[in-house]
Amino acid sequence: MNRRWVWVMGGALLLLAGCVAWLARRVVGLEEAALAMPSGGQSSAEAAKAQPRRKGERLGAGTSEPATSSPPPPAGQIDRDEVLARGQKLLDEMTEEDLAAWWEDRFSREPPSDDAESFERDIVEPSVTDALPKGARLTRSECRKGYCRLEVHYKNIYAHNDFVGQLYRAEVTPFTEATEGLLTVEYHQIAPDDWVATVLIARKGSLLIPH
Repeated sequence: MNRRWVWVMGGALLLLAGCVAWLARRVVGLEEAALAMPSGGQSSAEAAKAQPRRKGERLGAGTSEPATSSPPPPAGQIDRDEVLARGQKLLDEMTEEDLAAWWEDRFSREPPSDDAESFERDIVEPSVTDALPKGARLTRSECRKGYCRLEVHYKNIYAHNDFVGQLYRAEVTPFTEATEGLLTVEYHQIAPDDWVATVLIARKGSLLIPH
């Protein structure tokens, strides 16, 4: 092999190496561009908006949209999230006796309403009577604007659970549509075969948590 042939082969190899390096850089550049471009033809700002983010979290670099938060409730309307958080804090600090006393005081201050009597007569009493287990009896009921308070007597300690399960059974009833739920404020034994439960029922829109 003469020297001229060696130079020709060396030059060809250098040219080939240069082409390979250029192609490699080109492929890497295209991959980076593809990663930077959101799918579906979205702009980076649109893609940032589409990503889930925590409340108050900024969208990130490359966008000018400011962080947002939930608007405050209208004047005169309570912030339910704030009330629930405050109620949970109160519950953590209360004993059962504290909770019973709180609800007694809360119900005593509950204002009357024009439909309280009809709500008690047409919705509460028929539904409660129908759900009572054998031997149980409703001895007291009173409805006001946001709540109804009941006093129910049972023959044994387990009957109250049966009553609650029957009252809020799976199918929708006029009672379940008109109420938020039930809270057992007190449940204790007053005689060998007599257990009494004080029950609070929240009408639609009312809360079953201290607030």
